[in-house]
Amino acid sequence: MKKFFLLLTATLFSLNSLGQTNLILNGGFENFMTDWNYSSKFWTFSSAPCVGSKFAMTADGSGFAYTFLTNEYVWQGVTIPSNPTTATLNFCYKITTDNAASGVSLQVWFGASVIATYNYSTATNNWQNISLPISNISSYAGQNIAIQFYANESASNAYWGKVQVDNVSFMVTTGTCTPVTNGTTQPQNQTIAAGNTATFNVSVNGTPPFSYFWYKDGSFTGTSTTNTSSTTNSYTTPTLSYPADDGNEYFCYITNCSSTYQVQSNTATLTVIQTCTSPNATVNNASGTGTVVMTCSASGGSGGSYAYKWYSGTSCSGTVLSTISTYTATTSGNYACKVYISGFESTCNDCDYGFATVNPPAPTVNSLICTNVILNHTGITPNFTFYSDNNPYSSNNPIKVCADGATATKFKINVDSNPNNFGFKIIKSNGLGSTASDADSIGLLGTPNVNGNDVEVSYTAPTYMDVESIKRSLTLKITYSGSEISTIIFPLEIYRAPLLCVHGVWGSNITFSELAIDLTSPFPFQ
Repeated sequence: MKKFFLLLTATLFSLNSLGQTNLILNGGFENFMTDWNYSSKFWTFSSAPCVGSKFAMTADGSGFAYTFLTNEYVWQGVTIPSNPTTATLNFCYKITTDNAASGVSLQVWFGASVIATYNYSTATNNWQNISLPISNISSYAGQNIAIQFYANESASNAYWGKVQVDNVSFMVTTGTCTPVTNGTTQPQNQTIAAGNTATFNVSVNGTPPFSYFWYKDGSFTGTSTTNTSSTTNSYTTPTLSYPADDGNEYFCYITNCSSTYQVQSNTATLTVIQTCTSPNATVNNASGTGTVVMTCSASGGSGGSYAYKWYSGTSCSGTVLSTISTYTATTSGNYACKVYISGFESTCNDCDYGFATVNPPAPTVNSLICTNVILNHTGITPNFTFYSDNNPYSSNNPIKVCADGATATKFKINVDSNPNNFGFKIIKSNGLGSTASDADSIGLLGTPNVNGNDVEVSYTAPTYMDVESIKRSLTLKITYSGSEISTIIFPLEIYRAPLLCVHGVWGSNITFSELAIDLTSPFPFQ
């Protein structure tokens, strides 16, 4: 088994004749462990101290319970003055053991740094007086620092050892503090493009250490440099954006001598300008009848939203036709589209064009009128408008014609233009007869006749019927330049002709009263 001791003795806080201040309290442990922090295996002891009458010791051997000791400690915190110029840590120590293999050592820490390590040797059987200068003491100005002593053994063994520390003092010399003032370098107004950063600089005069705190629009940015001897400092912004960072104001707040004195720098205004990259414009050829919708597709670019302008021709200049992504062309030709980043029309743009093929639409059919039909028993043959915008045809009113091969029912349409391009077709239907040459036809159409904007065509029913009457549907198609543009389907009633049929009204040995009965007799539509 092994044994190990750590023993400490002390000095009182004092100011010596050289103007130095001792920051350690009870450095000789004359007041036992008062003012010290220590692990459980430490206590004060009074046998042969370095100075005074007491010291501290770890409980490992030499009459105490043997135990393996790791990082047994005793330490005290001190506050460094605001304007330290020199500092020295003084103490005496002794390391003893019954065998050098015990690996007994003493480690001295100043704050977070190890400043000395001492191992056992024959010399350390006697008290050793140590003075450790702290070369960068100004960087600790105003801070709370722990002065620490750690005792360790490197291996578990049956040897005992002990470490004693006594007469601890931390002597600090302070100078006169000159209050901080602004230097020649001050934050300057800047203009920076979005996507970049801005850096502001400041310099000061006075006695270090200095602490720098940077502010944006009156609020702390979270960036600071404290307790530094440097008389210059800088702050770099995060990546800037527009308009969020445009117009921000920055200044630095500086202190020295443990914040005893302070000063604020000039305030700088940051101007952030928006930047952009050009987008790509794509316009494809398009075709249609009557009108053509041209579409401008935008891609790529940066710095804002897309904006559009349409022009006639192949270049993006002249009269603006539209300011949206589409343009409805009514005439054939080239149409150009400019895509640009909003706010950067002159610098970030692209132009493309396409050809619009606009085919003229078929003229409007205003109405369809059927004349020379059997309408009532009075023998009058008025016009019968059965299809128009305002009077759509009703299937309850069938077209009634004579199957005499001579009487012509007429279909007439009124159009708004190009009447010569209009024509008619009918769809054939079976079942009208069995012996005549046109038995499989629902009837014949004549040649269209144009009169102004009216187009009229004659319709002749079949010349032979082996039944008194028949009901069918007549499909009439209106054509324009050979293409079908409208289809009308309506019920048709065809009657076998008596001795005479003039203009769609039976005569000879059948009376109008008898005709009325025939025309109004109900029978189902086949």
